[in-house]
Amino acid sequence: MFSFKLMAAAAVLASAGVAHATASVQFVLTGDYNATLTLPTSPVPAFSTDPFFTLSPVLVTSGGPPVTTTINFFAPSFGGGLNIFDINGFDFLFSSVGDVLFTGPTSSPTFRTGTFSLSRFSQTIPGNGTLTISTVGAGAVPEPASWAMLIAGFGLVGAVMRRREAGAANA
Repeated sequence: MFSFKLMAAAAVLASAGVAHATASVQFVLTGDYNATLTLPTSPVPAFSTDPFFTLSPVLVTSGGPPVTTTINFFAPSFGGGLNIFDINGFDFLFSSVGDVLFTGPTSSPTFRTGTFSLSRFSQTIPGNGTLTISTVGAGAVPEPASWAMLIAGFGLVGAVMRRREAGAANA
């Protein structure tokens, strides 16, 4: 009887899993336009088709208050690169071609990390620069349900031990 309860308690403890936090990447753009932003490593596009996907809205910091933008990331078939469009000002802030900044299909991209060269796509829009993409944060974070299962498991082990001690005292 005791070993069955102990195995049940161990099963409860073993089922207390760990959820992994979504990793993020930080973009630092320098050149014709300087900007910083943070995005999920594997974002869910607002729109995707070949040859690009769109993330919107995205807050971009560029020395002043954050700007709400739409960002298009281009696939290899378009020549790579990105463009940043100010939603409120209805103006392109940056438009480039160059290195491809993600892997996978445009419907489920994963950003690459590293330093990338970008060249102006249009003579009238800033687009020359260097983009550095680096991973930020991403430790394992227990889910609330995991904590509940862990506490319940300790409670079961304690109850089994208490019953065992009470049984030994009565014998």
